[in-house]
Amino acid sequence: MIKGARIFVAIILLSVLFSGLSIASFSYKNSDIEKNYSLGDNIKGMIGISFNSEMADSLFTSNFNGNISLIDLLYANQFVEGEDYSCTYPGCVSAYNDAGAIGTTNVSLNKEQLVAGFKIIGEDITISSLTFSVKSNAGNSCSRQMVIDVLGKGESFIQSNKHTNNNCGDKNNGCFNSGTSNTQAIIGKDNLYCEKVVLGSAPAYKLGAVITNGTSQDSLMMNLLDSYGNALDNCILPQQTIQTQELSCTVNYTITNTDNYFVCVNSYSDESKYKILSETRSPVCGSVNGLTPFTTDFDLFAQPLEFAAIGSFDINENSFTSQNSQIGISLADYTDSYLLERYNRDCSKGCFIPFIFSGIPQDLEFENAEIVFRRNGVSTVENTLHKLEIDKSKISSDKQLNLQIEPAEFKISGNQSEFYLYLNGIAIFTEPIKISIAPSFEFDITPKKAMVGAKTNFQAMTPVKITRSNWDFGDGEVATSNGATISHRYTLYDPNGYHVEVELTGADGTKAKKSFDIPLGNLSDSAKALIKEYSGFIENAGKKIENFSEFVSKSLRERINLSEMQNSISLARKNLESAATDEDYLNIINEALSINPPSSLEISERGKEIPLEFGFENIDASYIEQISGDNNNYELNKAISSWFEKNYNANIDYETISATDDSGESIPVLTDYKIIITKKQGADESANDAYLIINYPKESVLFAEDYAEKSVGSGVYLPISDSKNIEFLIYENAGISTLGAYISPKIEVLSSMGALEIVGREGFKWGRFILWISVLLAVALGAYSAMQQWYKKRYESHLFKNPADINNVITFVYNSRKSGLDDSEISKKLKKAGWSGEQTTYAFRKLDGKRTGLPEIPIFRLFEKKKIMKEIEMRREASQQNKNI
Repeated sequence: MIKGARIFVAIILLSVLFSGLSIASFSYKNSDIEKNYSLGDNIKGMIGISFNSEMADSLFTSNFNGNISLIDLLYANQFVEGEDYSCTYPGCVSAYNDAGAIGTTNVSLNKEQLVAGFKIIGEDITISSLTFSVKSNAGNSCSRQMVIDVLGKGESFIQSNKHTNNNCGDKNNGCFNSGTSNTQAIIGKDNLYCEKVVLGSAPAYKLGAVITNGTSQDSLMMNLLDSYGNALDNCILPQQTIQTQELSCTVNYTITNTDNYFVCVNSYSDESKYKILSETRSPVCGSVNGLTPFTTDFDLFAQPLEFAAIGSFDINENSFTSQNSQIGISLADYTDSYLLERYNRDCSKGCFIPFIFSGIPQDLEFENAEIVFRRNGVSTVENTLHKLEIDKSKISSDKQLNLQIEPAEFKISGNQSEFYLYLNGIAIFTEPIKISIAPSFEFDITPKKAMVGAKTNFQAMTPVKITRSNWDFGDGEVATSNGATISHRYTLYDPNGYHVEVELTGADGTKAKKSFDIPLGNLSDSAKALIKEYSGFIENAGKKIENFSEFVSKSLRERINLSEMQNSISLARKNLESAATDEDYLNIINEALSINPPSSLEISERGKEIPLEFGFENIDASYIEQISGDNNNYELNKAISSWFEKNYNANIDYETISATDDSGESIPVLTDYKIIITKKQGADESANDAYLIINYPKESVLFAEDYAEKSVGSGVYLPISDSKNIEFLIYENAGISTLGAYISPKIEVLSSMGALEIVGREGFKWGRFILWISVLLAVALGAYSAMQQWYKKRYESHLFKNPADINNVITFVYNSRKSGLDDSEISKKLKKAGWSGEQTTYAFRKLDGKRTGLPEIPIFRLFEKKKIMKEIEMRREASQQNKNI
């Protein structure tokens, strides 16, 4: 009896176990997975599958990196809830159930997550504020004791910011290599020397550098910047006690998620002459002002500090905004948006505001809970925190769903030759799928975030020497770089960010491809970064302009509209101070983008002491004819050159100033010319009454002073009587040869010196004209005939791969016509025999002597037809002989 009871209990337990396993299930039908890949590709293909109460957050995983939840894969495949599948809760979101008020008793946080939150009941709810405190008995730790996921969305977190002065982990020096040949860099005031480092979760950081003492007691500042170059915090280094010393200070900046940052140093004065070691050996991830390109590594470091015992800390507006600047709004607004998105402000059946706690085992105590909200316009306060239980949504489908798995981004890596696929840890395929991977290499890119408006400087990180990189930025823009770095500016805001695809080519020709999802920073940070970037461009342009003479500076300011740009960026900065909403920040970004300042102003081309005679081959002597009022047919150029050689020396100095636009292209703004004219000793009197002539319209030339210049035709001239310096600007990059400048007296002076001979005007030579025309026609006729025959043969060989086929078809057409068939019947027979309409038409036209390609010269067409008829006759004779045999 006892034995039978045990068997019965075992059967019941097994039934419960297996029934539980069957509650969450899927049924795999078939698949079509691509087989050939390169390193970095995503697995592509389709799986046919159906579901029965499968968790919405169940993960698809594989033997490659990458994963995606079931609900996200359904979204990516554009399946529709209610049509293709069903969820236990609308939107397939998890629901929260009230497990009772927490009260003042301790709550244990173990391996499982703890969910606490506010419960609100009513209609038309809006959140005004919320806060609560939590006490923990967790002690000091180098790892984070606890983190709070605000609203359970996985995008904003709060942790304790209390720290000790104990170091945790190694110093992070970025790419700096102390074992290489290093040089000393002088630390200045305006430029920050920066090193990119990856920093993980910590309550605070020690920032430091190895400094060689300077000549003054000015302070040095350490700075922490985010991956966009925005300042986060800073601290002052202590004074040195020896000549070369490692110095450090602490920044109380709390980081919740691992990301890229910049550690930087600068001085309060350019006179201090502090020095720091630098090196340029690859890989390099150091730069000036926290901006790429990465050119130099510096001896800087960051080191996380230990988490102090948590004790008590508050969850409120201050702790939320200080640790979640990327969200860009207050805790109250963030919660209110969640309420609208999740419940549409209808809490008649109860709404929950969740906070998910995770961390090491510890006891928690909650107090001072308060949420202020409006219910139907009436302000209300709730002071109770509830323990919440998560009820995850489940998905079912009555039919097979064909899912494209590429959105899971299972990235090919290593040399694996098989593909395994799992859902919630259970194998989907009964047998792994065989795949082939071409030779390639691994790489990553930095940064992994971008701003809208502000330029992002991307760099592919790999030990392989890169000779070419192709970038698809996901916004319709593609670009190529002869290396591993490239810059791009996202001008349109997409809250989902952009999908960037990168293909690298190594020096040995090996290729590697990868794709990256690049989120955009919040609009507040984007607007600040863009205005900072453009302010720097405009400020630098102003400084560069001041280095030129007043004459050139004035024109440069006008040409690039410097004053207008300065006013526009000042207005943008002013608007930024009062901006409060995403719409405000987006308007500021768009207004700033319209400024479009040059990223740099540089002398792109220069020449010095270039003899004026270098351009004499291209001078236009018609100008001096117009000045002289003499248009006889003289041989002027040689005479002008001879006269100039006797009377003057002239050299040209020039500088072309160019602006670099947003694409990196250098565009000439203006060219500054100085012509230094020196009268030679022993020059004759004609040198006292000469002219400098420039082959540019007067309105296109700006002279530094009044030289009594005048227009002549499409050029400009000015009187020259002695040694003289002439300065002028042309608003483009005009070379010496195209400038067409020369010095000449009037023609009558050249004539009186015997330097000119009038070229006789002979009668028109009809005989010679007819001869040359005949020669040209003959050459053209021959060339056209050759081209015609080439085209015909190329086209014919394209239609008939076997040369005998065209003759067979033509003979068939000829014989069919002779037997009384019309062309339409012949065409049907040819089509039935497998000849195309194009082949049939070609055969008919060739037999009839009609054009089959380029327009033909009639005499050649006649020869062609005779040749065809001869071929047909030969085939008929051969056929007759075969019959006789």
